[in-house]
Amino acid sequence: MSMMIFQKNRGFTTVEFAAIGFAILTFVAAVFFITRDALNIENEDDDMVSPTPTMAVSPTPINLQTWKTYRNNVHGYSVQYPPEWELNIDQANNVEDYQSESCCNTAKVTISNGGAMWVFYVSPLLTGYNAYVDDPSICSWPESSPAPDSNVCGSSIDGQQNILGFTVQKRRYYVTNTDETYYVEYVEPNSPGFGTVNNMTQYQITYIGTNIDANLTILDQITRSLKLMR
Repeated sequence: MSMMIFQKNRGFTTVEFAAIGFAILTFVAAVFFITRDALNIENEDDDMVSPTPTMAVSPTPINLQTWKTYRNNVHGYSVQYPPEWELNIDQANNVEDYQSESCCNTAKVTISNGGAMWVFYVSPLLTGYNAYVDDPSICSWPESSPAPDSNVCGSSIDGQQNILGFTVQKRRYYVTNTDETYYVEYVEPNSPGFGTVNNMTQYQITYIGTNIDANLTILDQITRSLKLMR
């Protein structure tokens, strides 16, 4: 006859209860954080707005192959200009004799588009006389440009470059409270023009008009295209 022996079940100790509880809490915490992170990622995806791609705006390149060329055989120079701009050569072949103290028989070419004008003078000064007011910073000159209050005028030298073999400064005149350009001239230091020989100025380039800033790139390109014909 076999004897069955029953052993009384032993209860969990305090340490075992603590370990089981810790394991349960760890599991619950892990589930909680995993769920929370998943929900956050979902919400972030919902709230995220794809930025609108922006296109960099670059200036329209100037195609000089489409430009016209004006050649002046009397004074020996050429200049290029956009076909849609207007060329005026009514005074292009004038020759200043410097015999009169009154102004003036200056040779002049203008290229304009209605809002801005490029002007090139040849021999613009009479002996000892300036054909134009010496100080355009008075803001009331020339008459074809805006005439803002003389109290809000400023000027700056915007670099220098070689034009017709002479190193000249680009001088800009502007209204200080708006920075709007109302006049630009290319001159040698301490001179109203450039190419001075025997105290006589040979050339002068100016920009005038009511819309110089919007056309500055083209005006500058016209200036760079000016060349002497050898």
